Amino acid sequence: MLIFDHFPTINHAIDFAHKVRSDHTRETIVCRNQKQSNAIDLFPFSLRAPIVLVARSEDIGDETEQQIETLVTQFGGTFAGT
Repeated sequence: MLIFDHFPTINHAIDFAHKVRSDHTRETIVCRNQKQSNAIDLFPFSLRAPIVLVARSEDIGDETEQQIETLVTQFGGTFAGT
């Protein structure tokens, strides 16, 4: 999973998730806190909610992941890692 956090509001996170699904056809999950996020994909560092999890491609070196990492800034979030 690609992990994104620190969105200004839950609506920003939801809008980002919708954009990723529509433009990149990736599965996304919006979490209101890290406990929800960790139940899906454990991340060892502290995250700032809201959090969006995005399914990774099976293709190594997928350029779409870089596009998604850049896209998050338009919604006020940050790329936390994988």
